[in-house]
Amino acid sequence: MINIILLLLYITITVFLFSRIYIGISLVVVAHILILPIVKLNAGPIEIYYYNLLVFTTWAAFAYTLLTKKIKISLPPNIYIRSLLKFIVSMILIIPFASNFEIAGNYKSFLFNTFFYLSISIISWYSFQTSKHISAFVWIVSITSLVICIYGLFCYI
Repeated sequence: MINIILLLLYITITVFLFSRIYIGISLVVVAHILILPIVKLNAGPIEIYYYNLLVFTTWAAFAYTLLTKKIKISLPPNIYIRSLLKFIVSMILIIPFASNFEIAGNYKSFLFNTFFYLSISIISWYSFQTSKHISAFVWIVSITSLVICIYGLFCYI
């Protein structure tokens, strides 16, 4: 049953990624908030991590949008690049001081998280072309956060 729900969520996200990429990116962020990173999608004999599938689909949709709709491509400002570099350097410096995991596992996790967050960040930079796109993203993530907070309160009480 969970597999069917995850598959329907993936299909919904894919439809939005290829039709309106800014809503699709918002749904990818929502899926990242709601679904654990260890979740795998089973399709017969094939098992794939849900996040890996989302990242691959997001890059495919971005390439499709670039080829068909001609998103304006320009270099991001220096502050954006500096912020990304600060994020990567801080992650590299923090990894050796992580708790009881081995360093190789931490670096593997670091590489995936860096790729995931950088992918979402870079694609969002080029996909959110207007303030309407940004407000749609903020609205979708805010509603999701509100629902999660209400659910947490009901679970706590």
